[in-house]
Amino acid sequence: MKKICITCAIILACLGGAKAQTVPESELPIGWSYYDGDEFNGRKVNYQYWGVYGDNYTKNAQYGQNNKNQRMAQTYRPEQITFVNDGDNRVARITATRDNNPPTPMYAADKYGWWSGALSSHDSKNYNGNEAKYYPLFSRIEIRAKVPYQIGVWMAFWLRHRLGASMFEIDLQEFFVKWNKEKDPAVPFKINQSIHGNDNNTGSVRYNLNPESDRISAIDFNPEEDYHTYGVQIEPDIDDPDNHAVMSFLIDGRIRSVWRSRDYGNRYNKFMSDAVKGGHENATWDVAITGQVGASNSSGDMGVGYPEDDPAYAADKSLVPHSYHMDIDWLRSFRRTGTPLWHGSEAYTGDGAVSGTRVMLPAGLFSGATVGDRVIFDLKKSGSDKYPYLDLRNSSGKSISAWELSIAEGDAKVAFRIEDDAMLNELKTNGSTVYGTGITLFAASLEQHNGIAWEGDKAIKWGEVLVSPKEFVHINAGDTLQFRMRDVAAKAKCYLRQNRNIEGQSDRPKMPSDISEYGHILSLEQNKEDSVYSFAVNAEAAEVLKTYGLAVTGSKYNLTQVKVKAKDTSAAIKNAPAAKEGKASGIYHLNGKKMAVGDLQEALQPGIYIINGSKQVVRQR
Repeated sequence: MKKICITCAIILACLGGAKAQTVPESELPIGWSYYDGDEFNGRKVNYQYWGVYGDNYTKNAQYGQNNKNQRMAQTYRPEQITFVNDGDNRVARITATRDNNPPTPMYAADKYGWWSGALSSHDSKNYNGNEAKYYPLFSRIEIRAKVPYQIGVWMAFWLRHRLGASMFEIDLQEFFVKWNKEKDPAVPFKINQSIHGNDNNTGSVRYNLNPESDRISAIDFNPEEDYHTYGVQIEPDIDDPDNHAVMSFLIDGRIRSVWRSRDYGNRYNKFMSDAVKGGHENATWDVAITGQVGASNSSGDMGVGYPEDDPAYAADKSLVPHSYHMDIDWLRSFRRTGTPLWHGSEAYTGDGAVSGTRVMLPAGLFSGATVGDRVIFDLKKSGSDKYPYLDLRNSSGKSISAWELSIAEGDAKVAFRIEDDAMLNELKTNGSTVYGTGITLFAASLEQHNGIAWEGDKAIKWGEVLVSPKEFVHINAGDTLQFRMRDVAAKAKCYLRQNRNIEGQSDRPKMPSDISEYGHILSLEQNKEDSVYSFAVNAEAAEVLKTYGLAVTGSKYNLTQVKVKAKDTSAAIKNAPAAKEGKASGIYHLNGKKMAVGDLQEALQPGIYIINGSKQVVRQR
């Protein structure tokens, strides 16, 4: 799903290096703004962003193959990177093939050789005087791709520190398929997201800094069948921002694990020292996209092996596929706009935190908050508690939020609205303690009100999302409610109801609609990607929303956004008669209705009107 905006692309390209692409606002992660990236929409590699292994400029054709501790089987060359259409998408394709006589692997001579492709952002410096392409130390970096999941195929996305992978390396995605199938055959698909870094105690690199329980996890999809997003958020540690960092791994935009350098003292934070940062905070990470095939070392197959190690080809190695390919939709990086409140991995059960200390949100971090802002949590349901929930409470254990949030399997992001001055003052004065059960928290942040009625990532399984009436104070008949959803399953249902209960009725009242008796029901189509559905607001619905707010319920989908789209008045404005030179043409409402003759404004209510052919504001007298 690629929806990019090209703004004066030709002019910007001619200016040299200016960004010509942005991403739609609807695709921005909550609390982040777009920084830079590559949408792979062209016909060839963009050398301002990438170097190509195996060409005449970057060279490095045997990267990974010439390492006795990895013994890969591929030889890189530029021909293996092409740009193709995959449905409506334009993607970069890296193809590994054993056709056309690839060289015999240097340290695995009994295995097939493969041609393949690789991209390296810092090697952009090898072309036409370009600068080396790096991404900020503190950023969110994601890649959307379709990746082979086969024994012996080790195609991957990873970040290397500008001083090299031995200083610090973050693996956004790796698949050790051979290891997974041998060690845990009951789980068909697993992902590795790993951290390797310099050890201050030894001065050498230490591998797998994050524990196996965080590093390796099951995934509920086959990575080679469809596009998925793999990424990491790298942020300064709130408690020690000058010396420590927090890294949150992402799959499809959802946090799945968190690593904090301060949990290990000062052992793995050399990359955060002033000497290493060296003023390069905006240019730290080199992105590598590598079409690796095969791996082993003196100790064994490293969990990778080679394609011919697949038991399916044990009787006849010639049956090994002749090619594998990986399709990359985009690389995007973002900078934080919200205010982080907490990072970590804290499980709650039995109404308490497993660690014994509930998460605290400090009052000082709410100094810039206003009514309408949101406190957003990244989390997941965990444990076996019967009624998982999340709540914000004061030091006496009393809730300060409008309502406690019920948590369901599949929830990834939920929000508390700062509803009134009382809640705002409590947060600014005392902060808040996070209560809950049956959940694991990963992060909390304060996000400014942005005109969107609700946003998060809430699994709807006959639960509900409640939207405050204060989000609809300006709604009018003719406006539209837009609902953004993802992971819509077959036979999914969405019901729009009023945020109130009537005594004697089991269901909340349905939202009024001009369509039919069942106009409050949205028809959903099965789709894993983001989908947008609309509901036309009539006069009665507008009053209901202003008075009671909205309840969104149903089943088998995740709700990520509720937004009010104002009625399009451009056609009415366009149809309002224009003033003829030297003669008044009248006063018109924005809907095109004539309100008065000439320029007699005294009787008009405050508002915006077309007066004598131009838009003017009439203010309160």
